Amino acid sequence: MLNKLDEIIQWTFLSNVFSVQSDCPAREKLAYSGDILCSAGAFMHHFQMPAFYVKTIRDHVDAQRPMGGIPETAPFVGIADAGPGDGSGPMGWQAGFPFLIKRMYEHYGDIGIVEESYPSLKKQIEFLRAQAKNNLFLKEDLGDHEALDDREVPLTASLFTTSRRR
Repeated sequence: MLNKLDEIIQWTFLSNVFSVQSDCPAREKLAYSGDILCSAGAFMHHFQMPAFYVKTIRDHVDAQRPMGGIPETAPFVGIADAGPGDGSGPMGWQAGFPFLIKRMYEHYGDIGIVEESYPSLKKQIEFLRAQAKNNLFLKEDLGDHEALDDREVPLTASLFTTSRRR
């Protein structure tokens, strides 16, 4: 049963990596950074994906907004829901960019992509610091946008901005 489950998981992953990592091959084929935040570790565990994720990081660098924010999707397609301004994405989606860089270093030991993307990462952090109020984002987020009941946007946005390294 576990082997069959693992096989199904792998086929699901493969259905979601055509040029970009999408969240659903049947209806949405956009590269949402929030999806990368949630699943890049599992993708890296199952497949050798360093070239794919280097391309993904470069897509984020190319899509970076003029003030430094990272959009919801990379490549940028104009979606800008509840971000802190300048066409950037909400905190959970903003977090996908630095998270993926960190994962590339941890999983593949790729210091080159860290060095290459550092100027964009620094620009993003400076943008987020400038937009935050007391280091928090209390309104600029989608929260748990799939929740069936009321969702606390300030809680989820604040969690993304205050999380620390293990």
